[in-house]
Amino acid sequence: MMGVHVRTGGAAPFLGFPISELSDEVVELDPIWKREILALREQLMETPNVELKFDLLEAYLLRKAQSRLAPDHAVAAALASLDTWRIETARSRLSLGTQP
Repeated sequence: MMGVHVRTGGAAPFLGFPISELSDEVVELDPIWKREILALREQLMETPNVELKFDLLEAYLLRKAQSRLAPDHAVAAALASLDTWRIETARSRLSLGTQP
């Protein structure tokens, strides 16, 4: 058995649903990742060395994370709008002589 512990928000690239649905649960990956996990499981079972098993798992997780971390254009636009709003609000307050 191998396990992966992720920091808060760190599971987003690996799941297609909110991690809160798995809170305080031990969950098998089969229902989540379906067939792709079977190939990884076979590779892990065939790998004789524990260090190599972790290297294999890490490489898999890195590939999976990179493939799902494409920028979300809606989020980028919202952040840009928020930055513009903050700048305009600061300028307005400065010109009125009020503190931000």
